[in-house]
Formats: sequence, C-alpha cells, structure tokens
Amino acid sequence: MPDNIKELTKRACELCEKNFSYDELFEILKNGTDDEKQICILKIPSINSQQDADLLLFHLTNQHGTVREAAAEKINELMKNGCANFFQTDFAREKFLPAINDVNPNICRFIIEILPLMKEHQKKKFLDELYDWTLKVSDEAKKLNVRNRSHVYTKKIFNLYWCLETISAIVEKPSDKLGKVIEETFDSEEYTIREKTAKILKKVNAKQYADFFKIMQNDENFYVKLALT
Repeated sequence: MPDNIKELTKRACELCEKNFSYDELFEILKNGTDDEKQICILKIPSINSQQDADLLLFHLTNQHGTVREAAAEKINELMKNGCANFFQTDFAREKFLPAINDVNPNICRFIIEILPLMKEHQKKKFLDELYDWTLKVSDEAKKLNVRNRSHVYTKKIFNLYWCLETISAIVEKPSDKLGKVIEETFDSEEYTIREKTAKILKKVNAKQYADFFKIMQNDENFYVKLALT
C-alpha cells in the first residue's frame, strides 16, 4: 500500500466531486496521472470532435488497467448514446481488436457489446482481421502442451475464448475464413472453446457447416450441446 494513500484518496474524492468543463476533461486526459485520467474519462459527457474520440481510443490499449477499463466503459456508453459515428474509423477498428483480447474480461465485454454498432464496411474489415487473429492464436495454442497447463497456454486459450465470443457477437453469414476457424476449434480439448464454436454454428446455421453441427450435438460436454439448442 502506498505511503501516501490518504493523499491519493483525498485527491480522488476531490476529482469525483469537482465539476469539469469539457476542455478540462480532455486536457487531463492528455497530461494527467493515471488516477486523474480514470476519473475524468468517466466524466466525459459526449464527444465533440474526431480528435477527442481518437484521444479516448488511444487510452483503450497500452495504458494502466484502470485507465483502459474506464476508456472501454466510456466508449461503450458513448456509442450507445449518439456518438457512434466518431468510432467508425480505421483507428477505432485497430484499437478494438486488441481490446477484445485484453487481460481484463470487463474490457472485452464492453467492446464486444458495441461491435454490432460498427458500420458494415468497418465490421467486415474487423471480422476479416479477427478471423486471421483467431487462427493464429488457435495454431499457437495447439503447439503448446495442453497437459502442462503453462501460463502461456492458459493465456492463449483465454485469447481464443474471447476471439470466438467476439465472432459469435457480430458474424452474420458463412465465409471461407469462418469455416477454417470452425474447423480448427470444434474439436478443441477445452470445452469452453468448443462451446463458443457451437455458439457460432448455431448463429450462422449454414448448410456447409452441418457436419460440424452434427458432431458437436454429440459432444461429451453438456454446455457445448446446450449452446447448439
């Protein structure tokens, strides 16, 4: 625990109670401490420019965990409440992909929730990149010893889980790359991965995946079979 915990707590309370102008909030986002940024991000009422949206997006990755989570929560809120157009850029798409693989599952959930709000051309690009990333992670996980349960293997499975969950949230139709993802994951040794693949199969419900669907209907795991119903 920091020696100056009382001072930090007092400063946090002051920031929570203070009313900031729009410009002040973004000035703190540019130059403040992590604690200041976290609180001020949550106070942002709206977005007035693409530059401000990009600054908020910048804090979605490669920042302290509390800052990343605050940014994800605020972007989620803003996109659902009239500011979605500011988050339809290539830069936004490039930030959303690593965010759905954050070590903090709350960040993953906040971003996955708003991906359906992306414009179709950006969603298409995002899905294509996501398929490539999913196949890469799946291949890396398969090369590791599942029985060893190393930290690296566990992290890869965590990443793969959220990749598949993201696909199930926004996929609408079959494709060659989607078929490859299903082929690579339907028989995973991890039931949580098979469950997410089953969820994708149910949503797409395409004839070309019927063989996979039939196999997974007889899966040994209850939750995998449940995902298909």
